[in-house]
Amino acid sequence: MYLARRTWLQDLKLALGVFAFVALLMAVTLVGLLWNSPGAQKQEASPPPVITRANFDAVFDDLPHADWQKLLYRITVVDFCGQLSWHVREGYRLDRNRLQARMPLSIADAAALRNQAIAMVEAQMNLGGAQDYALWCAGQGEAAAEHFRTAWVESRVSG
Repeated sequence: MYLARRTWLQDLKLALGVFAFVALLMAVTLVGLLWNSPGAQKQEASPPPVITRANFDAVFDDLPHADWQKLLYRITVVDFCGQLSWHVREGYRLDRNRLQARMPLSIADAAALRNQAIAMVEAQMNLGGAQDYALWCAGQGEAAAEHFRTAWVESRVSG
C-alpha cells in the first residue's frame, strides 16, 4: 500500500494557512469585543464628581427621580461598606415607604436606579485609581448609615 507523502514545502504551506486562519479569527474577535466596549466609552467620559456631605444634594438634584437616587445611593454605600445594622435597615425601610407613598416608583424603574447607584458607588470607590475602601467607607459609609439611623430615631420620637 502506497501512502501519499508530503514534502516539507507542503507542510509549511499548510502550517502558514492554518496560522493565517487562526490569526484572522482572533483579529475579528478582538475588533468585535472592542467595537462597543464600555471601557472605551469610559475613557472618553469625564471623571465623576466626588460625592461628599457638602455637595451630596447638588450631585443628585439634576438627575431624574433625585430622591430615589439619593436613597438608593445611600443604601448601596451602606451595603458596600458593611454598615448594615438593624437600625440602618429599619431607617431605610421607613425612608423607602415614605418615598413610595409620596412618589411611587415601579419595580423595574427601581431596579434600573439601583444599578445606576451601584455604578456610582463603584466609580466613587475607584476615583483616582487607588482603591482605599477603608478610608472611603469611613467617611461615606458612616455618613450614609448615620442618615438611616437618624430616620429611625426620628420615627421613634415622632411616633
